[in-house]
Amino acid sequence: MEANVELKSAPKEPFRNSNQQLEGEKFKKIENQQFIQKLEHEHKLLKTGTVAKYSLLVFLLIVALVLLVSIYIPSLWFNHEATSNLYGLGKNITDVLRFILPVTITIYTFSYRESKQIAPSNRGSMREKKQLNMFIVFSICTFGLGMIIHSLGVAYSWILLIWYMQVAMSIYLLAMLLKNSFQNINIAKLSEGTIDLTNDGIRNLKKLMSIWDGLEENRVSGLIEKQEERAHAHIESTYQILKYMNEKNMNSMFDENLKKLEETLKVFNNQDFFELDKTGYVYIPDEKIEIYKRLYKTILSNQVKLIVDLFNENKMIKGQEALRILTQLLYPKFNNNVLHQCYRIELYHLTSNFKLDDIHKFTPLLKALNQMEKEKIEKVYQNLIIRAVESGDVEFLCNIVYIVTKEENRDNDKDKIPSIQQVVAEIVRRKIIQKDIHLILKAILKSLELGHNACAGFLIKFLVTRFKGIDIKASLSNFSKTNANVVLDFTENEQQTTEETDIQRIDFNFNSETFNYCYYKMAILIYGQQVFAQKKSLPVKNINSSKEYIEVGKAIGECEYLKYLFEKIIKVNSNYGLLFVTQEEFMDSLKRDINWDILRNKLES
Repeated sequence: MEANVELKSAPKEPFRNSNQQLEGEKFKKIENQQFIQKLEHEHKLLKTGTVAKYSLLVFLLIVALVLLVSIYIPSLWFNHEATSNLYGLGKNITDVLRFILPVTITIYTFSYRESKQIAPSNRGSMREKKQLNMFIVFSICTFGLGMIIHSLGVAYSWILLIWYMQVAMSIYLLAMLLKNSFQNINIAKLSEGTIDLTNDGIRNLKKLMSIWDGLEENRVSGLIEKQEERAHAHIESTYQILKYMNEKNMNSMFDENLKKLEETLKVFNNQDFFELDKTGYVYIPDEKIEIYKRLYKTILSNQVKLIVDLFNENKMIKGQEALRILTQLLYPKFNNNVLHQCYRIELYHLTSNFKLDDIHKFTPLLKALNQMEKEKIEKVYQNLIIRAVESGDVEFLCNIVYIVTKEENRDNDKDKIPSIQQVVAEIVRRKIIQKDIHLILKAILKSLELGHNACAGFLIKFLVTRFKGIDIKASLSNFSKTNANVVLDFTENEQQTTEETDIQRIDFNFNSETFNYCYYKMAILIYGQQVFAQKKSLPVKNINSSKEYIEVGKAIGECEYLKYLFEKIIKVNSNYGLLFVTQEEFMDSLKRDINWDILRNKLES
């Protein structure tokens, strides 16, 4: 019997699950429709015509209510002679309304201007604007009806009841409006309300994005456009309030609001925003990405401005906290090249706002960059190297090149990785090393071009010490005037690429007329350092024989002014910081070796 029961009940389970799924989809559809209607209704109420229509509807409901009451109180239909007290009361109420309306508008305007001084982008809540519009409409109607009753001197009791109900409604709206006005000039209330509006705006936009297919222009896309506009304004207002608090040294309030904002940003920069899986490899329509990107750029640019303001005022602890939010919380949480590009641009702006000699400001910044994925922010590093080379700052150059050329240590997991994956990983690693050397070679070349010999000497010592001779040899053999301004890119899994703007083209801009001269000088100096390092048994990385030296004969084989080059190198002498240049005997031997290598290379070719 038990077996039969199971056999009979088994086919019903899929059917039950199917019904539950259909019911769930139906419920979700109804919920989405209600959400859309609610937002549409809120936006409609911002229009004066809509407010007037709804106010008229409320007025008609009041009239209907009074007429319904008058059925049970027949005396309300009779015409009464207005007494002197009624005249006085009516006159007093009318006079008060005549005074309250302009005064209230003045108070509201004053509070609005004050809030704009704190946060120029502040737009307030939709509820506040609805209350203002309804107060204006009800006050005018109440004032007008009061004037009519007062001028006639005779009125039905039910008309007076309608008027008094309008007065009560106007007083209620007045109280709410004054409450909002005073909150607008209270920084604590203003900041709390603005962050709540920012949170609501982002959550509403997230909900609309999940409903919209990203293609069709419909009710949802129209709401997204309006909601995006408000979200931009609320985000900017929030950061403007934080800036105001910082300027006025409202430290505890600043910290509290920054934490609240952090919670809101977690909702935005999250895989759940687009309902992605854990890998992040889910296609997102370009239209949705474009909307998200615009909002993302607004958040990033404002966060960068906040960090710069804090560091410039030497508020290092608060600045590092804001920096942590930028580098950890706002780092793109899913793989999309467009968003990573936006992020790199803002990091570029951030690093460009500090002087290189402000080491106490740059230290936490470099520390934060060091925790990030190097391949994603390579242009930021290149920009810092360019600035260091152009300014001749050897100290900063020393700090940055070690971070730029760092390698992640994966030896602990090597035994757990399949051999094929190890081979692929090694190939990728070699390419990254070649890219790092390529960058250092460009920095050396630019240093020589600018005559910043100390930078060139340091970079040459770093290159020979940090990298294997065989890798330097391979990179220099592929280095040329053509690819010197090219950033080698090995990133993959990019959903979308965009053309770089001028501000994104971060390169060294070599002088084509002096390129060969600087290139030949660089090759001689690198080769000389490699030979000197091996001869003196200096701590270099795996130069076991002359076969791992760069092919100097091939590199400078076409040079027709080798003697002049050596004279210029020797003349600089100790300014390079390279010991071998100061030793005359070694330089003579180096010159002979290079001439012999050039001759041999010509014979072999």
